[in-house]
Amino acid sequence: MSTEVARSGSTGRAGEVLAGLVRDGIISEQQSAQILEALDNAGVDEAGEAEPRHQDGTAAEILSYLGAAVTVGALTLVVGLSWSDLGELGQILICAAITVLFGGLSILISRWRGSVFAHRRQAVGSVLAALAAVAAAMTVSQIADVAALSDGSTAIAVGLALAAFGIAAYAVWRRPPSVLVMFAAGISMVIALLIFTVHGNASTAETLRGLTVFLYGAAWAVAGSRFREPHLPRMLGAMTALGATEFLALVNPWLGLILGILAVAGVFARFWADRRWWYAALGVLGALAVPATAVGQLWSGLFAAIVLLGVGVLLVVAALVLAGRPRGVRAD
Repeated sequence: MSTEVARSGSTGRAGEVLAGLVRDGIISEQQSAQILEALDNAGVDEAGEAEPRHQDGTAAEILSYLGAAVTVGALTLVVGLSWSDLGELGQILICAAITVLFGGLSILISRWRGSVFAHRRQAVGSVLAALAAVAAAMTVSQIADVAALSDGSTAIAVGLALAAFGIAAYAVWRRPPSVLVMFAAGISMVIALLIFTVHGNASTAETLRGLTVFLYGAAWAVAGSRFREPHLPRMLGAMTALGATEFLALVNPWLGLILGILAVAGVFARFWADRRWWYAALGVLGALAVPATAVGQLWSGLFAAIVLLGVGVLLVVAALVLAGRPRGVRAD
């Protein structure tokens, strides 16, 4: 039995079967560990038996999410209403305490095999770790404010804090909340980069801002396949890229239109490959917004509407032609 499998603690029938497959060279040690993790997430115990999923576990999970969310909401309320009365040290201590609380709970629940969270403990731990990352970002922001750091330096510090929590949580749990934290960390870094490098509000500066955000979104969309659950990073990247093209369509219509067409084409290419409805929905929204904005900036009045109407009618006609073609015989 591999050391990685042994560390997982699965000494029952499932672990023994996988250890035998590793010895026979059928699967690798890494694949064995991934299978054990998947079985654990699905609620299968070490003996290979499915653990019953109790309603108490679902209720406890919902209450943990609500409690954590309300706690963070209360923290933001404190920031807005009585922040100045707490003093600098009090502000930092409150944010740090919430960070430690959520971080500790995420570790406790993820390791609590005997609780009603048994089949969902990694998911709950990942959510709590993400909320701990939010509190950590607020803590770092308050420290930066006390240290009188610039906006760019503060954005870098917040991004590093989010990245540390996000990467650590993803390395342990590989869950979507960790992906969201890492994405937010990247956004903070992009903001810092723009603060330090792009100045002014001229058309060129606005174009550079939009182009930078577009490239960040495109990078996430392309790198989505490297994640355990690729659809979330792909959607985050695609939405960011399409939002950037809509902004670019206002400040640089030709560039916004070209990049918008590429982004919409990429989203529909992903829909073609995966047949997931959310890619088609996002592609439709992009096609609805970006060309209309760009063409409206390029040609005012009725001409712009006629151009878009003509393109739309041609696309519909092409769809009808394809739909009317006879189907060939396809062997299963």
